[in-house]
Amino acid sequence: MKPITTATRWLTEQLKTHFDRVYPLCAVAGTDVPFIIYRRVGAMDRVATKDGWSGTEISYEVEVVTDTYKDGLELLDDVIYNLVHNSTDQHQVVISNTSELFDDQQNLYIQQIQLVLQEQK
Repeated sequence: MKPITTATRWLTEQLKTHFDRVYPLCAVAGTDVPFIIYRRVGAMDRVATKDGWSGTEISYEVEVVTDTYKDGLELLDDVIYNLVHNSTDQHQVVISNTSELFDDQQNLYIQQIQLVLQEQK
């Protein structure tokens, strides 16, 4: 079992159900907005239970990049809803934080989601 590969594949598939412009780590300069970027930001932690190790937790950051604030909020809501409601027994998403920023050099609004993907054995 390769938990990072499996979890990242699942996350990518969930993000792509909403959008076709989904990129790991960064988007190519000049990419049309809106688009989504995701990256793994935390260590893989094993989840302990009374019965032993039950799986892993992997932290990710997802950025929703748009040219208007309103579009960013709407897409952010859609992404969060999709991730949380499509969680399965094997892949569960916990949203740990959201934040936002504005890139004044490119005039882009960025909505950030910090999440933990819990992958069960």
